Amino acid sequence: MKAGKGQDGSGGRGNKKNPPENLPEGSTGDSRDQVGKAFNVSGKSIDYATKVIEQGIPELAQAVEEGRMASRAAAILAGGMTINNGAGDFG
Repeated sequence: MKAGKGQDGSGGRGNKKNPPENLPEGSTGDSRDQVGKAFNVSGKSIDYATKVIEQGIPELAQAVEEGRMASRAAAILAGGMTINNGAGDFG
């Protein structure tokens, strides 16, 4: 056997072209985007909400849930974000 080659000659990582039939096919895309699609929001909105829940105070999350505050604004207040020409960026 050559170095770096699997027994089937595939490069050592198994047969990628034909995955085992008992395993589901992997989905494509980021998890945040898939969750966002399920809730009909963007993946970035999921990032904002996660930041509010993990780093913010309960009142911030409540304000977002009640529609009194945008999730982006709450994420900025929760910390860990910088404001850059109107686009938030986790720092």
